[in-house]
Amino acid sequence: MSRPRAAVVGLGGMGQRHLAALAAADIEVAAVCDTSEAARAAVLRGEARAARAYERWQDLIGREAVGIDLLTIATNGPSHHEIALAAAKSGIRHLVCEKPMAMNLGEADAMLEACARSGTKLAVGYARRFHPPCAEARRL
Repeated sequence: MSRPRAAVVGLGGMGQRHLAALAAADIEVAAVCDTSEAARAAVLRGEARAARAYERWQDLIGREAVGIDLLTIATNGPSHHEIALAAAKSGIRHLVCEKPMAMNLGEADAMLEACARSGTKLAVGYARRFHPPCAEARRL
């Protein structure tokens, strides 16, 4: 059986965490995307090596969607909606989106509807619920 293939959009701190998690899960990183040339170059030659790097997420989705199983969105919040809609429309089966999911309820609803129509499974990274101070606040 072949390894699952992923792509990561956004190579800042959270994108780096996604790359590390993908490596730990033995998921191949087929492509990455970031507007920073230095960030792209670092991933192409680094430990979490990717086969290809793109400056524009539109190019990554347009060229890589057929060959990837998972797309992670680790960009700034205002871009999540548009990237998620394009990913769902392109047929990407699994999508992980960092928080905030969207900038308003309308965008969030549109993301859910697009994923439901395409059969894309959408997960949103709200892992802080397990962070000890957050758990304590919930307990209180």
